[in-house]
Amino acid sequence: MAMEEPMVKLLTASHFAFGRQGEEGPFAGGGRYEYDGETYTEIVEYHIDSEALNETLTFEVELEGDSVWVHRGSVGENLQLEEVWHRIE
Repeated sequence: MAMEEPMVKLLTASHFAFGRQGEEGPFAGGGRYEYDGETYTEIVEYHIDSEALNETLTFEVELEGDSVWVHRGSVGENLQLEEVWHRIE
């Protein structure tokens, strides 16, 4: 699946949520997360694809200043993700 459509990700002190609406329809999910300064772990509690429920995804984190967050990791056996997020206040 191409991730060319803009996506939004929200983080609170303990939870995350993401979503986008694209040509293929909506794509959204969220749940709890843990961050220890080096790794970011998502525990998926809701997702548009029920097969993703209860997955735990762990990413290596790179921060660029206080406004860019990059995380890299694997989803399943075949998908490598590198997400770049920009803080909007």
